[in-house]
Amino acid sequence: MKKRLIWGAFAALAVLCLCVLSGCSGRRTIDLESYVSVEFSGYNGDGAAVVSIDRSAMLPLLDKQVSPTAITESFEAAEIQNNGKLKNGDVIGVTIKYNELLMENSKVKVQNPTLSFTVSGLKEKQKLDVFAAVEFNVEGVSPECTVSVKYNGGSSDGRLEMVLENGEVLKNGFGKRFFKNGEKLTLRLSEDALEQLGREYKIEETEREYTVQVDSAYILTAADLNADARKQLDKFAEDFAKEKVEEILANTEKSARLDLFAAVSGVNRGTLYAGRGDKIDRLEITGLNSAYVGVGNVSTSMGATVKNQKSVYYIYDAEIAYRYSSWGEKSREGDTDCALIVRIDDPKITPEGVMYSKLTFASAKDIDAAYNSSITTSFEKLP
Repeated sequence: MKKRLIWGAFAALAVLCLCVLSGCSGRRTIDLESYVSVEFSGYNGDGAAVVSIDRSAMLPLLDKQVSPTAITESFEAAEIQNNGKLKNGDVIGVTIKYNELLMENSKVKVQNPTLSFTVSGLKEKQKLDVFAAVEFNVEGVSPECTVSVKYNGGSSDGRLEMVLENGEVLKNGFGKRFFKNGEKLTLRLSEDALEQLGREYKIEETEREYTVQVDSAYILTAADLNADARKQLDKFAEDFAKEKVEEILANTEKSARLDLFAAVSGVNRGTLYAGRGDKIDRLEITGLNSAYVGVGNVSTSMGATVKNQKSVYYIYDAEIAYRYSSWGEKSREGDTDCALIVRIDDPKITPEGVMYSKLTFASAKDIDAAYNSSITTSFEKLP
């Protein structure tokens, strides 16, 4: 009987040990491989992974624990490396963090806290040619061209930047600037736009160079003149000078006649106007002395000043014979050289030929006086 009791106790102890080894002690095992899943979204190359932990599925396994909810809530996915830049075929490691002390006290064993997943199912990005939706327009006359950019792919605010040849970056409408023919301008996507559009599209070209080019250009230097343009300007000036000479001799251009008479005779213009009479017997252009091109300030007939006037000056040698008589003074007469001046304002070369905004006639006592009254260091002599 005593041996039976001993053998019974031994058998009970063996069963108890077996229960401990087999989990009968209440210890539970959570294999995270059964409860962790990953979903991939986005585009190939910019994909993102979202880790899901099925905590509710763990609860039945832990129903006899003191606080099963606290146990499941302690599981948390660590940050995934390179998340947001994933591509199909990448293998990512997902690590699940948890409260080890809580698991120990709750007699819960965790298996497979680090899992591997292969990225798949990400969509391929469509190619986007941003600059196919860009209209680059140039208007005006070089070097005073204006540039406008229209983006037909949506709002252009903040999306495009303009980089000038000197490296200056213009943003948000680019402001009012003047450009010249041949100038290179680069349009590029801003960093914000590149990041935003790059999430959805594959952008192969992030910037494009444009060249400013219009058909019309102001004549500002001798280099701006080709042979045909020079011939046209010469003819404009010569025809206008001859026309004014004819009007002066016919006494139909009184203002120009008085200015010329005052210049060569030295008699005050007001005195001439009130005198008994003056007459120009002969006025003849003997040849072109010189021509100049450039930008300067000019005075109007009303005494105002026009700044930065683009002009070509023609100075002609001329000869004049005149007579003058006034009350209480001895009559005067002279036969001398003089200078005539034609100013062509805003000369420009266009597809239709050379054009201008205005022709102005003036006179001087001699060539030096004509030069000093018209030409500054900003002008270049034409060959």
